[in-house]
Amino acid sequence: MNLLAPTCVLITLLTAGTASAQTGESPPRPAPVAAPPAPAVTPLPVTVAAPTASPPPVTVAPDVALVPTVALSDHDAMVHHLAVGYFGTSLLPIAVPPPGAGMAPTGGTVTAPAIGVRYWFTRRIGLDAAVGFGYSGGSQSVNSATLSTPTTAGFDFHAGLPIAVAAASHYVFEIVPEALVGGTTGSISGVASQSVSGVLVNVGGRVGSELHFGFIGVPQLSLQASVGVYFSYTSFSWSQGANSASVSSTSVATTVSGAPWAIFVNSISALYYL
Repeated sequence: MNLLAPTCVLITLLTAGTASAQTGESPPRPAPVAAPPAPAVTPLPVTVAAPTASPPPVTVAPDVALVPTVALSDHDAMVHHLAVGYFGTSLLPIAVPPPGAGMAPTGGTVTAPAIGVRYWFTRRIGLDAAVGFGYSGGSQSVNSATLSTPTTAGFDFHAGLPIAVAAASHYVFEIVPEALVGGTTGSISGVASQSVSGVLVNVGGRVGSELHFGFIGVPQLSLQASVGVYFSYTSFSWSQGANSASVSSTSVATTVSGAPWAIFVNSISALYYL
């Protein structure tokens, strides 16, 4: 085996390394290896959505139970409704035969309760119309003798124009211009028949209130209470054969001038709306 060749190569390498160390030079570095090229990146396709129209606003119907309502008064609910009821009592004049010849007759009355209707054309203006009727007759017996009592009858017609000034939930304040015309007639049978009659004319107005019973669930029912002032003309007459007499008078008075309790007898009336 020839050992000379490897020995020479080893000596040559050691000699070169020693020389480089003595001169301070670095051994040659290997050339850098180039990095492989980066793979090409293909961009993804971008899809742009076409603009769309804005959707219409959504309207949500409110809950009816939650919508506040304006409470109407009982009076407003009765507009264009017909009411029937009691409109008070009229005392119609009639003559009472005089106590003796040559004397004037005295005045009596025929009671005529009025029943009628009321209708509101608007919440402000209405109409009242009522009629009243009264009749009385009979006989009496004294010592087995039968005597006839006067037979009388009376009739009146009432018209008014109620004006609602103010109304609350169950209350209406009213002014009512009105007029009443009534007449009476009668007879007294006996040896010589007698006849009696009378006339009443009232023109004026009253102020008061109408109270509806809506607070107990019956708004159709109402009570009226009022006071008024009237110009009155009264006349009554009596006749028997060729004899006759009459009495007439005029007055201006309030409805409660005669008796304080008249406000409960003559000034309170009841209505029921259909």
